[in-house]
Amino acid sequence: MANKRRFGDQNYVKIKKTCVKKGQLFVDTLFPPTNASLFLEQGRSSDIVWKRPAELHNDPHLFVEGASPNDVTQGILGNCWFVSACSALTHNQHLLNRVIPDAEAQEWDPKNEYAVCGLKT
Repeated sequence: MANKRRFGDQNYVKIKKTCVKKGQLFVDTLFPPTNASLFLEQGRSSDIVWKRPAELHNDPHLFVEGASPNDVTQGILGNCWFVSACSALTHNQHLLNRVIPDAEAQEWDPKNEYAVCGLKT
């Protein structure tokens, strides 16, 4: 992926190499798949289950035939601000490309689940 930017002390190349070597998918320690990443209140419980793309669909894609405002829907999580921001990004391809650089390179590859290793860069 072009122009990989560090987030905190995370290094994409090192993280990917470690994931591939260990045969493990990436779990972000700064944004773990727990309630603490979703809620400000400590100890809040919910019925939310974190899943990877392949657990939701046998052929997942980041985008199908481009992106439009109707592609995003709010679920049970109270995140209308986030859904609105995602919808607004679809109106400006340049901004969308800055938020999700190299979207095609981040597409799911069922033959190589470590191709992106679940990283968002």
